[in-house]
Amino acid sequence: MPLEQAEQVYLEKICKHFDGSPDELANKLEVSTRTLYRKLQRYNIKLKGS
Repeated sequence: MPLEQAEQVYLEKICKHFDGSPDELANKLEVSTRTLYRKLQRYNIKLKGS
């Protein structure tokens, strides 16, 4: 599985089950909030409750 595909699958799974704020999720993933939003946009992933 290519790295980008693995990243997409991981983000889809974690976003489906995460109930906190985007800032908390970014912190948990150890990335900036801006990076998180860019990755979500790249893979067309919606945060739970959005």
